[in-house]
Amino acid sequence: MVGAFPRSSSPLDWFGVVDTDDTIDEVEVSLAPGAVFDPESARVFYKAEASAALDAAQRSEVGSAFLAFARFPLARVQPSGDGFQIVLRDMRFDSGPRAERNVIAQIDVDANNHVTQQEFIFNAAIEGGDSGGER
Repeated sequence: MVGAFPRSSSPLDWFGVVDTDDTIDEVEVSLAPGAVFDPESARVFYKAEASAALDAAQRSEVGSAFLAFARFPLARVQPSGDGFQIVLRDMRFDSGPRAERNVIAQIDVDANNHVTQQEFIFNAAIEGGDSGGER
């Protein structure tokens, strides 16, 4: 799946999001005269590997509501205590000034993959990258 979204700074500045099997890539696209498209400049975000913890988070009330809304969801799975913290974000809102308007789902699961906490976070920047990092 692909998407293109305008930047608020200029109607000629856009960014694209490309969803592949293993990554979500974000690339700058300028429509200005003389602009050159450089696909090698893409920011690459690696998707989290499938896991029981991620499945539990995605099936939670907050996770399923978030996934119904998100067009380009990206999960980050991090060990936390005796379980995991899963952060879901929609990459169409994760670039530049849009990142300040992102809605993020944060779900904690225990070692038995039971949801222990779940919440939406509005207008928050999550520190760090996704489960595999960005290249």
